[in-house]
Amino acid sequence: MIVIRKAVPNDEYIIKEILQKTGFLPSSNNNTENTMVIETEDSIAGCGALDIFGDIAILKYLSVLPEYRSQGLGDGLTRALVNYADRRSIKKIYLFLKKPVNYFKRFGFKKVCPQDIQQKFAALNIYNTDPIKFAHIMELDIEDFFNNPQCHC
Repeated sequence: MIVIRKAVPNDEYIIKEILQKTGFLPSSNNNTENTMVIETEDSIAGCGALDIFGDIAILKYLSVLPEYRSQGLGDGLTRALVNYADRRSIKKIYLFLKKPVNYFKRFGFKKVCPQDIQQKFAALNIYNTDPIKFAHIMELDIEDFFNNPQCHC
């Protein structure tokens, strides 16, 4: 049986291990507060996390171990994170990417111009980072996600 659940502190080590195996650089601030995991019968197969700032969130990472890919687990995890964000009154989720990733379009993420969100992020002092430095930024409007039957089935 596969379960997608909120991470607990005991999951921190395996989350860090998954991120290393899948090419993410885990931060030293790897708490499980806004993290979800995919739990199989004998292990954790993937993880995803949000950083939440008021009514917006940034998808920190979404990672599934190679041996569990192509089974729809990443889709389930993405939807679980969107639901998690919605329950916390998040209006938009952002992705900051080094290169374009079409995967997220299926959920309703749309490319946005860094200049369009620069002031919003500066006002919230998010990551102390200027969005202009990112080549590819995507945005998901949570309300649009739930109003688009293709996104949440």
